[in-house]
Amino acid sequence: MKELLFETKGIGKTYGTNTVLHDIDMKVYSGEVIGLIGENGAGKSTLMKLICGAEKPSMGSMYLRGEEYHSNSILESNHQGIGMVFQEQSLVGALTIAQNIFLGREKKYSKAGFVNWAAMNQDAKKTLGQVGLNFDPNKKVRDLDFAARQMVEIAKAMAKNVRLLILDEPTVAVDPQSRNSILEGIRNLNQQGTTIVYTSHYMEEIEALCD
Repeated sequence: MKELLFETKGIGKTYGTNTVLHDIDMKVYSGEVIGLIGENGAGKSTLMKLICGAEKPSMGSMYLRGEEYHSNSILESNHQGIGMVFQEQSLVGALTIAQNIFLGREKKYSKAGFVNWAAMNQDAKKTLGQVGLNFDPNKKVRDLDFAARQMVEIAKAMAKNVRLLILDEPTVAVDPQSRNSILEGIRNLNQQGTTIVYTSHYMEEIEALCD
C-alpha cells in the first residue's frame, strides 16, 4: 500500500472579504502523478501556492507524512521536501545552467573564497540527467529555447531533493514537440520516485500523464 505523502483538510484562502478558495480536501500518495484541472480563476494556482509556502492558508490544515505541515516560505518548503515550478520562469539568462540550478547555494561548492565549478557542473549534469537532459551545464541559459529553460527550472527544483514536485502549467506557450519533451522528462522523474501534482488546461496531458 502506498504511503500517504501529503494531505489537506478544509484548506481555504481569503483576501479581505474575498474568498478565493475554501474547504479543499486532497490526498496525494507517494509515487503518484495527480492532475489538477479547472478554468481560470478556479483557484488552482492559489492552492499550489499554499502548499509550497508562497502563501499562507486562511483556514484548514495540511499534513506531510502524517505530521502537521506549516511553511512560511518557499525555501522552508524546499527544506521539507516540497518544490514548485511556477508558470513565470525565474532563471537568470546571463548565468550558466549549473549556476542557475545552484543559485543561492554556491556555498556548498565554495572554499577559501573560491568556487569549485567542476564539482558544481558535475552535480548539475546528474540533476539534468534526472529529467532526461544531456545539456552542457556550462551553457548560458539565454541560449536555450523556452521549453529547454522550462526543463532547467524543473531540474533546479529537483536539485533541492524534493519528494513532492508541483508543476503549474509547465507546457504553456510551447509547441507540441517541446510539450512532448517536457512530459517525457516528468515521466522520468516519476519513474524515479518523485510524487507530482500537475496543473494543466490540456486534457490530453492529464489523461496521458496522471494517475
